[in-house]
Amino acid sequence: SARDLSAQQAESFVRTAHSIADAINSHVVPREESE
Repeated sequence: SARDLSAQQAESFVRTAHSIADAINSHVVPREESE
């Protein structure tokens, strides 16, 4: 079960990382286009 927990934590981390990356991209891209 320890391995399962690690896998779940890894998936959570990856999903969070993707969400953060998407948020950063949505804020950064418009700034570059406006300039």
